[in-house]
Amino acid sequence: MQNFTKSLWQVVFLLLVIVSLCSHEAFAQTTSISGKVTEDKTKETLVGVNIVVKGRVVGTITDLNGNFNLRVNQAPPFTLVFSMIGFTSKEIEITESNVSNLQVTLTEASILGQEIVVSASRVEESVLQSPVTVERMDIISIREAPQANFYDGLKNMKGVEMSTQSLTFQSFNTRGFNANGNVRTVQLIDGMDNQAPGLNFSVGNIAGISELDLESVELLPGAASALYGPNAINGILLMNSKNPFQYQGFSAQIKSGIMDQNTRSNPTTGFYDFAARYATAFSDKVAMKFNVNYLRADDWQANDFRDQSLLNGFGIENGTRETNPGFNGVNIYGDETNVNMFSVAQSLVGAGVLPQAALALVPQTFVSRTGYLERDLADYGTKSLKLNAALHWRLNDNVEAIFQGNYGAGTTVYTGADRYSITGFNIGQYKAELRGANWFLRAYTTQERSGDSYAIGIAGQGINEAWKPSQQWFGQYVGAFVQARSLG
Repeated sequence: MQNFTKSLWQVVFLLLVIVSLCSHEAFAQTTSISGKVTEDKTKETLVGVNIVVKGRVVGTITDLNGNFNLRVNQAPPFTLVFSMIGFTSKEIEITESNVSNLQVTLTEASILGQEIVVSASRVEESVLQSPVTVERMDIISIREAPQANFYDGLKNMKGVEMSTQSLTFQSFNTRGFNANGNVRTVQLIDGMDNQAPGLNFSVGNIAGISELDLESVELLPGAASALYGPNAINGILLMNSKNPFQYQGFSAQIKSGIMDQNTRSNPTTGFYDFAARYATAFSDKVAMKFNVNYLRADDWQANDFRDQSLLNGFGIENGTRETNPGFNGVNIYGDETNVNMFSVAQSLVGAGVLPQAALALVPQTFVSRTGYLERDLADYGTKSLKLNAALHWRLNDNVEAIFQGNYGAGTTVYTGADRYSITGFNIGQYKAELRGANWFLRAYTTQERSGDSYAIGIAGQGINEAWKPSQQWFGQYVGAFVQARSLG
């Protein structure tokens, strides 16, 4: 870890040196442009219009009155691009004659396909110009999604299948290769692979991005290995956060609800989700943002206890502990351990514990150990905490440096080869990036801690073995069985 951190800072320092050597605009002429943006028909002011210099990273947004002021280290002429969701983008050439009191009008968009995406070719382009199919959620779609959170809304995208493990753990996949642990698709947050190194797949959005800071979601529902590596066999999910230069101010949201399940130990419980975001620009060069998101609820409880042993002639639809000694219930753990009673009796006879005549009393029947319900072993108190901070520094009009940290921690339940109680899990991602108009250099690290997570099935078996080893338990069981049969 120390070696990696040292190498990361060396890379960052080298990148900054390169930029400082290559930059030739530090003493260039500064041009200040001011004006107002309104709607074409109603003449109402437009708030939050994105204004950038074409081909560069420098830009700003309109304030509550629709006004803007932008300083550019370049002499006219150059072009400004005005864009806003729901409106047609407009390009205006800036000359010496229109740098002040610029009046701009935007027209409401009447056709689809004007959205800008970056996932298809890793550079900005129109959806209609994209060489592959791109499914996209914009800010409006994210805000108006009829689900508890935007991640649940991914299942409404074309070609997406969702596998729900628990309240806060969903795995998405495409192309029909659905699985509980999704290793065939890549999930990126601001260019960082969000998979947990210890699991080799993304843990849903437990340690992901806050909905308040999410600008857009882009999905490529097909093979994307050429651009995103060999893991992107079935697709790529790209989540883009908001730039603090363009989205400033304080915002907060609270979601709450009631969860009801009659079979739970506590049928009705509350659901609470709080998020807050603050972003500000200290100048036209430096901006920062901070996000916090906390969710708390009681998860759904497993209530399927059918026999899945297929032992002693029973199928998965019938059989109980009373009728099938080899009972192995769904969502019951510790009862996976089983043995043939006759084999145990033979061992006891060989050891001199039982007489030879006892073999005639013992059938060729499997018996399993008693187990524990999942709700007695798993932590259903679901929690999720997401923290994010980022510093954006515009070194010049062409290059922007980004230092970003994402941290997530949570408790949830996951189904794989076993049922897992993910308790005290946390993951941190830290990034240094240089970004130009059509290039970027990025270095990041992912640090994961599994906390007190454990496999519920193995835990159930371990508890049984701790209080009484199986060899002793089965021996006592068969001995008691023989005694009962001999007494009639």
